[in-house]
Amino acid sequence: MNKSFAPADKVALTSLAAALVAKDLDQALVPVLAAARQGRLDLAELISFADRLSGARRSDDAIGLYRTWLANTRSPLAFAACFNLGVILSNAKDTAGAEAIYRQALEINPGFVQARLNLGSMLEQRLQPELAVEQWRLAVVTLEAAATPDKSLLTHALNHMGRVLELQREFQQAEQALTKSLACDPKQADVILHLVHLRQKQCEWPVYKPLRGISKQELMESTSALAMLSASNDPAMQLAVAQRFVDTKVVKNVAALCDRSGYGHQRLRIGYLSSDLCLHAVAILTAELFELHDRSQFEIYAFSWSREDNTPMRARLLKAMDHYVPIKDMGDEEAARCIRTHEIDILIDLQGQTSGARASILSYRPAPVQISYLGFPGPAALPEVDYVLADSYVLPPEL
Repeated sequence: MNKSFAPADKVALTSLAAALVAKDLDQALVPVLAAARQGRLDLAELISFADRLSGARRSDDAIGLYRTWLANTRSPLAFAACFNLGVILSNAKDTAGAEAIYRQALEINPGFVQARLNLGSMLEQRLQPELAVEQWRLAVVTLEAAATPDKSLLTHALNHMGRVLELQREFQQAEQALTKSLACDPKQADVILHLVHLRQKQCEWPVYKPLRGISKQELMESTSALAMLSASNDPAMQLAVAQRFVDTKVVKNVAALCDRSGYGHQRLRIGYLSSDLCLHAVAILTAELFELHDRSQFEIYAFSWSREDNTPMRARLLKAMDHYVPIKDMGDEEAARCIRTHEIDILIDLQGQTSGARASILSYRPAPVQISYLGFPGPAALPEVDYVLADSYVLPPEL
């Protein structure tokens, strides 16, 4: 819901029109702020000018304008200004401020579902998942009570509930939420993907029991590559679902960032790509490997978007790396360019098509040699992977 909200009944611009449309934002901001302090700036004018400030990357000024308006204007539509301010604060990573202002919007208008959805997102970001789910539940109740429920908002709330409940290992409740979402809109491949995996996690057989409006074939086609490893031992089926992920989710046909001829470093620079460098099975299996690399021949990097779980395993992994480079807040292309600047000779992807995968980083070819290892023991179909490191159990010779 990260977009501005504008009420339908916009009013005509006042005598401040000249200032509001002036090209010089600094000059225009003075009378606009003055009008906001005097309580004579209407909501439509506020939103219009604040959007211009945000578009000019002047979020602080937009925030100040909204706060001034809210402090000096009494309007039944103030919940809309609160919502827009919350969006700006959220984009500025001020989750505490965004949470507070979304709550203010709901005090003014308890039925304002958009604010409740965003409040849930802020609570999740502030590591309060149970409270986030409760807000989304309240949103669902409000929406279902409407004479004509907004299906897009309803599926939005249910999908967030299902996602977080799955992370909380509340699998049955998560499945119920996603089933309701698919009843609203059965054409949600990503939701079907999670539903199938939830059934597997609960040993709920048959996994491919059809739902109303969703056939067994559609359930199979929407299965994730990871889930298919246990759903079918047919390599062709495993490859097919992996390829669908690549076709729909992975960036393709972009220019390579590196020269395939390499760099000629005296010590080869090995980079590991993973979101699991914390208390996770991949970390448990690789911690000693990282420690035992011969530092006279290799320099070891981690490019990671792992969570900070403050465990001894996490501390051990950080210590085992010569360089730990967090890429959590980078986009895929930015992360790839970061890897390229470090002149990595061999990039080893520990993720494959598992949860949190960022396969598009590999698409930009940030390293001359790119290898898949360990995290995903199946066909990942990633076009920019040169080699798979495997044994005869993971990759039988006949396959």
